[in-house]
Amino acid sequence: MLEHSTGSLFRNSNGDPWTTFSVNCAFIRLQVTLGMKRLRAQGLMPPQLPRLRGSARRDPQRRVEQDRRVVQRRNEILVLARKHGPKRCLYHLRHSWLDRALKSGVDALTCAILMGHRDPGTIAKVYQHLSQSPDYCVTPRPRHPESGPEQDEGA
Repeated sequence: MLEHSTGSLFRNSNGDPWTTFSVNCAFIRLQVTLGMKRLRAQGLMPPQLPRLRGSARRDPQRRVEQDRRVVQRRNEILVLARKHGPKRCLYHLRHSWLDRALKSGVDALTCAILMGHRDPGTIAKVYQHLSQSPDYCVTPRPRHPESGPEQDEGA
């Protein structure tokens, strides 16, 4: 963190910033991982392949055929995992973070700065549904500990 105190937050093992492609690949890996868990939980995994034993292991033609079936099964599992895994993207991560921050009491200007918006009015336009929510309007927002002592209204 000290080596890269400014600039991109996410970096690869070489210290280079993530590209759009690498962020997308990370989300696809997450989708596959979650899809694999769902496949196992629901018992939808394709059946295991029988192992080659004895003389069949030494037969080159049977080994080539076995390797082809293993690759085919792996691809089938990958397709199923992507189909059953929830799709995520960076937009959803940003949107859910901002939604939770606003609901937990962080003011819109601070959120706009942290999100990198040039115009804080963007948040007012996109998240106006929060101001129409009865729970959001009635529920008192917790104060951030660093915002200082609460001012007494009568003083």
